[in-house]
Amino acid sequence: MAGKNIPSVYEMKIQCKDGTLKDIESSSGTIQYKGKPAVMVIARDINERKKMGEEIQKARRLESVGVLAGGIAHDFNNILTAILGNISLTKLLYIDSNNEAFKILTEAEKASHRAKNLTKQLVTLSKGGILLKKPTFISGLLKDSADFVFAHSKVKCEFNLTNDLWSAEIDETQINQVIYNLLINADQAMPEGGIVTIKATNVCIEPENNLSLEEGKYINLLIKDQGVGIPQEHLNKIFDPYFTTKQKGSGLGLTISYFIIEKHNGYIGIESEEGVGTTFCLYLPASDEQIAMAKDGEISLPELDIAQKKAKHNGQGKILLVNHELITRDVAKEMLSYIGYQVEVARDSIEAIDIYKKSKELNQPFNVVILDILFNGEGKEAILKLHEIDPKMKVIASTDCSDETIMSDFKHLGYSAVIIKPYEINNLNELLPKIIAGRSN
Repeated sequence: MAGKNIPSVYEMKIQCKDGTLKDIESSSGTIQYKGKPAVMVIARDINERKKMGEEIQKARRLESVGVLAGGIAHDFNNILTAILGNISLTKLLYIDSNNEAFKILTEAEKASHRAKNLTKQLVTLSKGGILLKKPTFISGLLKDSADFVFAHSKVKCEFNLTNDLWSAEIDETQINQVIYNLLINADQAMPEGGIVTIKATNVCIEPENNLSLEEGKYINLLIKDQGVGIPQEHLNKIFDPYFTTKQKGSGLGLTISYFIIEKHNGYIGIESEEGVGTTFCLYLPASDEQIAMAKDGEISLPELDIAQKKAKHNGQGKILLVNHELITRDVAKEMLSYIGYQVEVARDSIEAIDIYKKSKELNQPFNVVILDILFNGEGKEAILKLHEIDPKMKVIASTDCSDETIMSDFKHLGYSAVIIKPYEINNLNELLPKIIAGRSN
């Protein structure tokens, strides 16, 4: 060691007696021992500190992705509003549900609703976003997702679900997206086919556990494939934004899944071995509420019979529609006009305030203002100015759920109601009569 400098502090891994590896931090220095120079080394266990640092870095990366995701979701929801709005308007022209065009439109509507569910996951990654949790049997979600993912695949799915599986306290749409993401991963890991095993059991978690879960009842899900597996050096990055081992893929599917499970106060982990396969392990909080058995995971679309369609033309009142997107503004105006309302449009809050002032001066006031809550927060300022002109003005916030404050406390912010984008003609027809009559949602 003569002539070589020894670093004062350095990190290294050591193998414990049980075979596990631990990170340690060593500090060293020279001392005199029995009159001769010697090296003294002090080792500290830094395993927990490193894990905490990794979690902080992961949170920061997720936050940066969230800013991007929120903006994308806002723009995409405006486009989806135009698509779903036009589909719902066109379906009204085909009263006979046996008509071939009606069936084609219904399929397009279902696909649009899947896209709608996807944007909710982007909102989940954005700053804010709320969980619409309710007791749900996940067996239906598992089976429906598997049927959809493996419909045209060489992969087969085997289920091992506890008969008395508890209901889970979850946001059904978001957990459905997690399951979908994991099954897509399994399918892509087995291009030549294989078996995916899905197991679900009831478990009780004790106060002291190595998963950092709160004490209580959980549903434990295991999704196991027989695919190519993941190299050990990649396992600690698998939930990182943009990280992917695939040639095709955004690297956001597992990040979204991680974030969703975390917001549910659950757990998601992974075990994998190259050439053997991968297993994802999930824990979801169980619900104490007993619910009736029902089909989960289905995308239900509003059904309109002939009598209902004829009754849709009874809207009475004057609406001011404020939206900065031309395509969304146009279809929303068409839907409102179709169900009987007088509609004027504004591109932004400045134009809306000018239109509203003029209508009041002419004693031709609006019954309701539908105000798009812009991603930059412009809508929040607009409502204050509108209420300065008319404190009794009824304003509906049009939003994509990215602002949790508006969703949970809209009345205190001056709104009469909230309508979630993308919305359709039936959403407008159900909400507006209640608001005009003075009943908020």
